[in-house]
Parts: sequence; structure tokens; C-alpha cells
Amino acid sequence: MAYQLAGYTIRNFTPDAWPAYRALRLRALEDAPDAFGSTLADESVRPPEEWAARLARRPKNGRRAWRVRPRPASTIHW
Repeated sequence: MAYQLAGYTIRNFTPDAWPAYRALRLRALEDAPDAFGSTLADESVRPPEEWAARLARRPKNGRRAWRVRPRPASTIHW
């Protein structure tokens, strides 16, 4: 499912999109390590199955999605 908002396309993550989610997550951890409860070192060694499983679970606080314009730009939780 995709949404249009302020010129961006917002898409829900699916388990098969784990490589894009991983890349965004690692970039965010590198850019702002104090904003997260995990570390770049811990997250960067997670196996592919764990990334896919994370996306298969619905977060307790809403949805996990990504913002695309024209390429993946950030993650969004709501």
C-alpha cells in the first residue's frame, strides 16, 4: 500500500524489502547514534532473516514505512 503526501510516496515495509530497510536503518544509526536504543555495531551484524522477521511483525506503536522521492529517503513510524 502506498500513500501520497507532500510530494512523497509513503510505502509500508514488507519483509522482502529488508535490504532497503537495513540500509536506511544503518545510515540513521551512523548519522544520529544517540537517537536509537541500539548501536550501528549491533545492527550491522544482524542476519537477513532477522531483518525480514522484524518487518513481518507490526510494531507496537503503529506502522513502519518508508518515504520515497524518488529513492528511499527515511523511515517513518506511526
